[in-house]
Amino acid sequence: MFVESPPLILSLPGYLFSRLWRARLILNVADLSPKTEAAMGLLKSRLLLWLMSAYEAWIYRKADWINAITPGIQEYLLQEKKVPARKVLFLPNGVDTTLFQPRPADLALKQALGLDGKNIILYPGTHGHAHALDVVLQSAKLLENRPDIHFLFVGDGSDKARLQGIRNRLGLWNVTFHHPVSVEQLVRYFSIAECGLASLRAIPIYEAARPAKIFPIWASGKPLLLVGHGESAQLVERANAGIVVPPEKPEALADAVLRLMDNPDLRRTLGANGRTFVDQNLRWSQLIGDWLARLTPPNSANGSHGSVGENSDSVPRQSAGELSCP
Repeated sequence: MFVESPPLILSLPGYLFSRLWRARLILNVADLSPKTEAAMGLLKSRLLLWLMSAYEAWIYRKADWINAITPGIQEYLLQEKKVPARKVLFLPNGVDTTLFQPRPADLALKQALGLDGKNIILYPGTHGHAHALDVVLQSAKLLENRPDIHFLFVGDGSDKARLQGIRNRLGLWNVTFHHPVSVEQLVRYFSIAECGLASLRAIPIYEAARPAKIFPIWASGKPLLLVGHGESAQLVERANAGIVVPPEKPEALADAVLRLMDNPDLRRTLGANGRTFVDQNLRWSQLIGDWLARLTPPNSANGSHGSVGENSDSVPRQSAGELSCP
């Protein structure tokens, strides 16, 4: 059984069903709950934080394997939570490069959205407190004298209603909020965008974050505007596939938007670099193949389950197609 965290509590029914069905349990740690909630001020009760931390330690003991999606989370599991190395797997976020790829602009979609003649900055995905999208709206306000630039948000989340209220209050005609669409439909929206946008708040715990939305943006041949720091910023610089902006600085983001929108050659170069980078490092087919090979040793003739580092004290850190940030 492969169970996603967060929400961390989802691991409880996962654990119970894994025992009922006699299945091995893999806990996929995509975010450090409850540490993240505490850092963001969303978990203020000391008692509740203690209980959640105790539960976190318990489920880490009970899981057969724990999968980290970034090197930072991997180090947290090994160093801070003292999870045995034999239980720790590493599977970074990747992308389906056959679904997401450079495509001609879907002009019918652009017309249907009323965005003919616009240079679109696309934010695809969750609209949550963690993403500090109010800063993006402040940047849109600074750019309202550029009628050719438009911000398109596609998705949903706990912060969306508040963000729409800010948009209305500021009178931002250069911002559109669109309902969520299927992954298959999302490729049409990437086709009409000049660049993609990812954003995170300026809290230390996000040093280890890699927003998954980065990789479909790159696979679609689009440059990235990243508002963030830490591993995600290092990744953008390593790929040379976008512009990194310090978190929560709307003026810096507005300047980066202008730099990108006023330089088509730069957009093409960064977009091409991103596509090359995911082709070489982050194709799901390669990542999953490598991960499964480490999960079940090839010499397991009876098909029994194995584990990473089963006969050693270290976790494999690198393999073909695997990305490890400096």
